[in-house]
Amino acid sequence: MRHFSHLAIVAALALPSSAFAITCDEITNMVRVNVPSSIVVSTIQSSGTRFTPADINCLQTNQMPPDVVAAAQAQAATAAPAPAP
Repeated sequence: MRHFSHLAIVAALALPSSAFAITCDEITNMVRVNVPSSIVVSTIQSSGTRFTPADINCLQTNQMPPDVVAAAQAQAATAAPAPAP
């Protein structure tokens, strides 16, 4: 049954969908149930989530794979550019 739930998670992640926010806890759970990091990275990239420094710290504290942390860092929240005068 546990194996089936892992397959259900992978199948759900593989389905095309609109952007959705993903949390550190969800990423951590994906990695801990052995979802391949390439799928985790793809999920992060398609989520549209803008990760905060706290999110990145959470991933690092939970010892997520370097490529997963790098994907989140690439989508880190940045300040909007100041409007032109």
